[in-house]
Amino acid sequence: VFTQGAAPQWGYVPCDPHSGHLTDNITFADYLKPFPNGQDSFIAFSTAVNMPSGMQSTRLGILTKKLGTMSNNKCPADGADGWTRWWRDPVHPHTTAGPAMLKFYHQHVLQKGPNPEEALKPLTLAFAQGARLAMSSERIRARPLAYYKGLLQLLSKERMPVEGYFVEAMWHDIF
Repeated sequence: VFTQGAAPQWGYVPCDPHSGHLTDNITFADYLKPFPNGQDSFIAFSTAVNMPSGMQSTRLGILTKKLGTMSNNKCPADGADGWTRWWRDPVHPHTTAGPAMLKFYHQHVLQKGPNPEEALKPLTLAFAQGARLAMSSERIRARPLAYYKGLLQLLSKERMPVEGYFVEAMWHDIF
């Protein structure tokens, strides 16, 4: 289980250190339970981002508890209706560094250079804001330790590297 600091709480409140990024009907205990149905991970997607445009959509369950249908699953119970309309923040790193984010994904996460067509092809990733996730040891060990060390080295060059925003959106593909 990975979490930042203390056990997280529901919702997202900007600049609030107690804002835990949990969505819908999810509690921290959901991350500590054995994985259901033979799965090897638990990650509840709360945001989706399109690269390189930086357009994002947010799971409604992270913004309000007043939902007709609650879910503690990977995706909202209401499917597409459980997400906001696509939005774009012109100063968010996903927007300002969108092309670099797409390149980072191909080069460092997938570890394959994209062919020229793939390099420019838009890609949408769903992820857990706040990097709330649980993975089995088998899933983590499916990649060599050198892979993770390489990513850590990339993120350790600066105090607040923009690549940290990239990796948050890519955890599901990293593990």
